[in-house]
Amino acid sequence: MGHQQRLGAKIVNYADDFVICCRGTADEAMHVMRNMMDQLKLTVNETKTQLCKVPDESFDFLGYTIGRCYSPKTGRAFIGTRPSKKKIQRLCREISEMTSRR
Repeated sequence: MGHQQRLGAKIVNYADDFVICCRGTADEAMHVMRNMMDQLKLTVNETKTQLCKVPDESFDFLGYTIGRCYSPKTGRAFIGTRPSKKKIQRLCREISEMTSRR
């Protein structure tokens, strides 16, 4: 329908989860997404739906946190991904359950 080009947005999806990445058109993109979901008779999970302004804020998607990261070599900031805290905690818990203290 041309929304992606008109809004200057990129849509990243996996199964029934998706992220809309855009600059300056987030409110309009959210409105278009809600209208499109209504037309498709799909419900939007309001607890998972958020408007996030990267790099000031970060968000989790598919086990990764997307937001401001820092280069270990130069210390410069960049927008990137890192494993989410929730995912790391789950992996640590699984490792603890599979191993003993011996």
